[in-house]
Amino acid sequence: MSEHLKPILASMAPLFGYTADCRFPFRFPEIKATRTTTYNPDCVWFLGKPTEENAFAIFEVDKDPSRKHRVGGAALANVTALKLLKPLRYFAIVPPRKEQIASSCIELLRMYLGDKWCLEAIVIPSFDSQSIEEQIRLALSRPLDSTW
Repeated sequence: MSEHLKPILASMAPLFGYTADCRFPFRFPEIKATRTTTYNPDCVWFLGKPTEENAFAIFEVDKDPSRKHRVGGAALANVTALKLLKPLRYFAIVPPRKEQIASSCIELLRMYLGDKWCLEAIVIPSFDSQSIEEQIRLALSRPLDSTW
């Protein structure tokens, strides 16, 4: 159910002046492993061509997210923002019945990471593409807090 939203999110990016990639990996070569450690969000929007430096927004779409999975996604997005030394928008798209799980996981990270929290996190409790587009439009109408 949630997989169908990835290309829809990518197709929305140009409506807002961005480019998108639903297979973009953020790489962490500084972590020594057999292969390069990556964070692979469901969709990433960019200001220009798809590069880490141009990342603007990260989308995670989950039909049935567990608390562990939700905290992990938000934590990796936050580590990505820390690595890039800039705030990012983070959209957690979940079914309406899972809004509280997504919101509480984000709030937990925000509370305990303090000044290390550098995401503008938005929970969108809908899989309806029109509702998602409206919530994105609303979020983008507010300035990104870059005080961290």
